[in-house]
Amino acid sequence: MGANESRNSIPRRDVLATIAGATILTGASKTGLAQDNNESSAENESSNGGGNETASDVGGGAEEVITGPGGDLVFEPDSLEIAPGTTVRWVWDSDNHNVAPTEQPEESEWEGYTDIENTGFEYEYTFEVEGDYHYVCEPHVSAGMEGDITVDPSAAQGGGGGGPAQTVPDAAWTLIIATVSGMIAVLSLTYAFVRYGVR
Repeated sequence: MGANESRNSIPRRDVLATIAGATILTGASKTGLAQDNNESSAENESSNGGGNETASDVGGGAEEVITGPGGDLVFEPDSLEIAPGTTVRWVWDSDNHNVAPTEQPEESEWEGYTDIENTGFEYEYTFEVEGDYHYVCEPHVSAGMEGDITVDPSAAQGGGGGGPAQTVPDAAWTLIIATVSGMIAVLSLTYAFVRYGVR
């Protein structure tokens, strides 16, 4: 070590090894990001039938209510908030049930399905009129087998049927993490160069 060299200087080989490691990590994260983007876009296209449908294109979407799941005397879910134009399908999972409306908006013509049916039966209705609906299973109303549906245009924005979900994709988180990691690496190298110098 010469008289002008500091004891704390970093050898060039160590600097080059650090830069090579940071480059490899950046390349690996970009490859992972590209793969994640391809998988995400393929999933979106398969779940949305091409990815171009919106809540208004599909008329509010569809929801399913299980009637008597596993023999329990309940509707599952017992409460829904849906957009106008959403179709609700009731699927019988046990015997001796019906869907009888007890309260609904005046303009609605929903009659429910009051015949008693058994496992495997399905009934569906498309709700167009905004408002609150209440229905029961007449044979089991004393056991508390009842449900509620709220038809509200704002339900299309918050889920409850129709339209693609608005979430931050995994690819965005990967990009954020890679960017922050790269910034930390650059700042660390800059600090090392300024503080200790390079031989």
